[in-house]
Amino acid sequence: MQRQRPMPVNAFVELFDQMGPNDQLNLRDLRIKAITLLALCALTRPSDLAPKGKVFKPEDNSSSTIPMSVHDITFEQEGSMTICFHGIKNDINRQGFEVNIPQNGEKHSCDPVKCLKMYIERTQDCRSKECVGLFLTLRAPYHAIAVDTVANILEEAIYRVGLQGQGFTAKSFRPTGATNAVNIGVLP
Repeated sequence: MQRQRPMPVNAFVELFDQMGPNDQLNLRDLRIKAITLLALCALTRPSDLAPKGKVFKPEDNSSSTIPMSVHDITFEQEGSMTICFHGIKNDINRQGFEVNIPQNGEKHSCDPVKCLKMYIERTQDCRSKECVGLFLTLRAPYHAIAVDTVANILEEAIYRVGLQGQGFTAKSFRPTGATNAVNIGVLP
């Protein structure tokens, strides 16, 4: 097995600088930006942002998928956000685990907290009691997006920064985020 080299994060920083402020982006671009930032900052796989995990309900012998929900995001008083991941590959006991992502005070165009908060606010009217998914389809009837849609969105981000054809895929965001974190001094 050969390790993949990390993508140049600066390419994404430049893309987000060019896109402009979150409140001026169309919903499609805001979703691309939010998913890309989350993939880099939370070191996620496409399947972490649209989990395929299932939960068994013993009361009626049924199972249901565990979509990533708006209820899994908590915006903290000091400006960070906490994300609870359920049913993903690293959640072996299916108990869920939390990841705290600080606000990016230096580079507002690359702030995952403000971007995700704006996305949730702008998609609030699309959600119902039945649909509390975090990332939604762009057309009614709105529902949580699937893993392949997350992967397609991340592939589009790779295309937009001009890295297509260089061996990068949607799965490249996790090692890229991890490598970048270690390079800026985060303990492995």
